[in-house]
Amino acid sequence: MINTISRVPRKGSVIAASALTAALALGSFLTLVPAANAEGAFTCIDQMPGLGNGEFAGFDNNTNIFVGGDFSVAENAAEAEGLLVVMGNADFAKHDLGNYNVGTVGVGSQLVPTVGSDMLLVGGNVNGNGTRIDVGFPDGGAVRIGGANNAGDKIVTNGGTLTAPDATATDSYSDYSALLKSRSAQYSGLTNTGTVTVESWGAIVMTGNGTSSPQVFTVDGSSLGSAARSSSLQFKGVPANTRIVVNVTGESGGLFLNSLLDDAGLAIGTNAGTAGGALFGAITSQLVWNFADAKNVAIGGQAQVPGSILVPTTGGTTEISAPGTNGRILVAGNLVHSGTGTEMHAYPLMGDDFFGCTDKPVVPEVPEVPEVPVVPEVPVVPEVPEVPVVPEVPVVPEVPEVPEVPVVPEVPVAPEVPVVPLSPEHPADESTQAPVVTKTPAPSTPASTQATQSAAPAVAVVGEVVAEASDTERLANTGLNSANVMALGLAAMLFLALGGLAVVAVRRRH
Repeated sequence: MINTISRVPRKGSVIAASALTAALALGSFLTLVPAANAEGAFTCIDQMPGLGNGEFAGFDNNTNIFVGGDFSVAENAAEAEGLLVVMGNADFAKHDLGNYNVGTVGVGSQLVPTVGSDMLLVGGNVNGNGTRIDVGFPDGGAVRIGGANNAGDKIVTNGGTLTAPDATATDSYSDYSALLKSRSAQYSGLTNTGTVTVESWGAIVMTGNGTSSPQVFTVDGSSLGSAARSSSLQFKGVPANTRIVVNVTGESGGLFLNSLLDDAGLAIGTNAGTAGGALFGAITSQLVWNFADAKNVAIGGQAQVPGSILVPTTGGTTEISAPGTNGRILVAGNLVHSGTGTEMHAYPLMGDDFFGCTDKPVVPEVPEVPEVPVVPEVPVVPEVPEVPVVPEVPVVPEVPEVPEVPVVPEVPVAPEVPVVPLSPEHPADESTQAPVVTKTPAPSTPASTQATQSAAPAVAVVGEVVAEASDTERLANTGLNSANVMALGLAAMLFLALGGLAVVAVRRRH
């Protein structure tokens, strides 16, 4: 079933039809594509048409363009068909300050979001230089901005709602980049079913085995043309209604085409309502280019590029300057839409669970994580090296300092000479008397010498008696004289008499 809504045709005529013979050469692609993800009254069309500006061909509310980083409109790019989701900032800065259409476009697949539904979701700010951002013409589309609307009244919703700031604008897409990474890895893991030949004159020929589904090819990103030289693209041996996966290798890649060829090598037209347009729609809704390892990708050339473009690596930039892309544009990094009159057209990847045609955006479900109590962080204490135990040393009591005593020179001690008292009762025993030594007079000396000798003190010599000394002089040598001796003698006699009287008195008492 095909749902259509009449509307006034846009300015400009339908693109000229391609040669019918080119379309018939790939007649197998004209088989109807089964309806995908149909729910109730909302259905996608059975077969994707070529490009046109007539009545709406059907509805698709799924995400057509996802940008994990920032989105920029540069030079004089023209249109982005379908739902556009930007996780970062969106800058609309055309050089001519003209219109940039979002949601619905002048020429495209005409498979658009439903009236009034979300058509532009931005997680950051929307900025502009005066470019008019025309959303959902003519019936209206919704815009939600997580940050600030710096484009002001240049955002025209045609009756739809504008919400800014809206903190939840892109919340449901928080895991979408992880989804892109996962799907890209699945595509990269597929086994090749065909071969790729790059002709010297620039033709890229992908030849399938005619039976497998999906048809898988691997090609070096540097062999798909460049800004200096674009290439033609031709598929052979690919069954109708079969998924086509092209894994593009390399950290940077490009895709620059000048034509899409049929089996006979003739160019395939893109006009809606023609056999060529139907063939173009059938191929582009089944084809995906997987730039699994590339950060920076360039899409250019002179022809309409068929198929969805998947760039799952964050941190890089994909730049689209081709006249038109036809399929999902899914990049985890930044996206720049440049060139003049260039367009991004909405073609779902038919039959895919996430990137197909649906009545509402398909986003990965985030499982609910139970709340974990917050544990206070324990500061890390640096490990202290073990210090060996030092045996305790007993404390020595402090001894007060003794002042230094000056050394006294030692004085020789003279031998003690006993004093023998002389008394009449005990005359000195001549036998004990010291022998008398008669000194021979010294020879006569000069008067000066005699004076010196007479001045010297007399020294007592033990055991010797100087012959010339008198008795008085001898007593002087012992410290006694004649008067002292008499006193001692009288005292002794008195003491003896008193002792005798005391003895007589004691006897009389008894």
